[in-house]
Amino acid sequence: MSCSPYLFTVISKILLPIVLIAAPILALGQSASISSPASVCLGELITFQYSTSGTASSQTWDFGDGLSSTQASPSHTFSTPGPTTVSVQVVLANGTSVNATKNIVVHDLPQPDFSLDGSSFCLNNQNICLTDNSTMGTTTIGYASRIVLWGNGATTSSNSPSSAKNICYTGYQSTANNPYTILVEVVNDKGCEAKWQQDISILPDFIPGFLGSV
Repeated sequence: MSCSPYLFTVISKILLPIVLIAAPILALGQSASISSPASVCLGELITFQYSTSGTASSQTWDFGDGLSSTQASPSHTFSTPGPTTVSVQVVLANGTSVNATKNIVVHDLPQPDFSLDGSSFCLNNQNICLTDNSTMGTTTIGYASRIVLWGNGATTSSNSPSSAKNICYTGYQSTANNPYTILVEVVNDKGCEAKWQQDISILPDFIPGFLGSV
């Protein structure tokens, strides 16, 4: 018996099953688009819709802020100002898919900042003045309007509030309806609104009395 000069090593192969994950195939000749406002104020509800040239069976929205939805027409609020991209993937009835994106801007809210010298004022010696140090937010540059509601039905409004930082009022006629709530609404140039309020009291004037001997 002769010995072979070659040493044969048999290597066994272990065959593992391969799992394929099916993904929607991009639909050729089909399209989709998103309908929504181009901008929204921080914390304001915005609604998205899409249209497609095919028949949709499902959809997945990505709002660009880590949140998503599978509703056909979702509503959403954004918690961070600035530009963002909203996208939707629509799966059609034939199993293919179409995608659409839309860029929107989330505008910051104004920051109302008012100071008032005191919270109690005399009826016949009123000098009630607000000082406005409000800012309009990081995505805006203009102060569009301001309205002051003095709590007794009277209002003071301005469409150029940047030029008038002090707002004064002397029209309270009664001490019977205390407290009066002063409410100020400020709006920036993107239409975003915020409010500030403070209660004040209108007091009767002190009338000195004189005591004399009889």
